Amino acid sequence: MSDPSSGHSASGHGFVRDPMFIDAYADHVRLGVGLGHVSLIFGIIDDLGTEGIVVRERGAVRLPFPYAKILLVHLQAVIEAYEQIAGEIPTTGNLLEQAAQMKENVRTGFEKQVSPARGRSRG
Repeated sequence: MSDPSSGHSASGHGFVRDPMFIDAYADHVRLGVGLGHVSLIFGIIDDLGTEGIVVRERGAVRLPFPYAKILLVHLQAVIEAYEQIAGEIPTTGNLLEQAAQMKENVRTGFEKQVSPARGRSRG
């Protein structure tokens, strides 16, 4: 496991904290997708009673796809280890259905963006 305070990771990389480093709590994340990256948009859920729920977005991180995949693998390992000790983390009932719909929407969007570019380059 890496120790953020030590300046080194388990991989042996050295790290230096930028003076503008931001450490913020978020209980909501929304995804954005571009042809070359995934955006993670972090926010705080505000319960406004009768007005409903509002997410106050506080920041975003854009990751190129190779790094997004590394993050996915590392998050999966951390969550699996946590659940082995603490039990399954509860999620909304339709999480898998939402993920399947998101996958289809993103795939369709990529096809629309990539297909015309491929046609032009074959010219």
